[in-house]
Amino acid sequence: MSFFISPDKLPQGSSVTFYDSSFFTRVQKHQPCRLPVFKELGVVVKQSEKSSAIISEGQCLRAVRRFLPEVPVPEVYGWTQENGITFLYMGYIESLWRTVGIKRGASAKSSKRPSPNCLIYVENLTVNSSFCPCWSFSSVTEFHNCMSDMFKWPAKMRQPDLDPADILDPYRESLPDNCPIHFTHADLNPVNIMVSEDSPCRVMAILDWEQSGWYPAYWEFCKAEMTTEFDSEWQTTYLPKVLDEPDCIEVFYSYINAFGP
Repeated sequence: MSFFISPDKLPQGSSVTFYDSSFFTRVQKHQPCRLPVFKELGVVVKQSEKSSAIISEGQCLRAVRRFLPEVPVPEVYGWTQENGITFLYMGYIESLWRTVGIKRGASAKSSKRPSPNCLIYVENLTVNSSFCPCWSFSSVTEFHNCMSDMFKWPAKMRQPDLDPADILDPYRESLPDNCPIHFTHADLNPVNIMVSEDSPCRVMAILDWEQSGWYPAYWEFCKAEMTTEFDSEWQTTYLPKVLDEPDCIEVFYSYINAFGP
């Protein structure tokens, strides 16, 4: 049997990816996969279809590593985009994840405490908040007003003709408008804190800075508590050793419950 293939029918270009090949079809497109790690090269690759978020994280890591060297973060090697996917290349850090257990991680509390606190000195450079919806606010008061507007939104959806000024928000006056603005990680969950295998236990890196920005000072504690198991050791014992509980914690949860399903 003979056949003829025209050169223009062959794959062209210096960089070609066959997305219909078995390598890509073995895994569903939206199926979550583990972070690619290349230990021999010292590289970790993070990818996302949300290009703005992952690029912002790369920019943040570069800035933190340069201006706050006492905060342990991965070194960023660069990022690139291909077919709508953004790839962030970072340094691999030999350490343990949450699997070490919360008790072992507690021995690192003395080295963890300076990390969040030193971030507060990067304040008032700009106001760059990431509360849903995402935009910048000129002041804490404006940020809180947005939270209040979101609280009123369900009632407005039910009654479109209703004046928002007539909708009662019983929590707004309890939000501290005089609260200072701090640069905030905004996701200090145990899974984002890598600790050393040796003793004494040390914090090797704080990961996942996608949500970071300039927030009211209470935001760091509230988010760190909210994203972990209720009444867990992290919440009741170890988080208070790292961050101080703010007076407005109950008001914060009142808004979160109102925003939830």
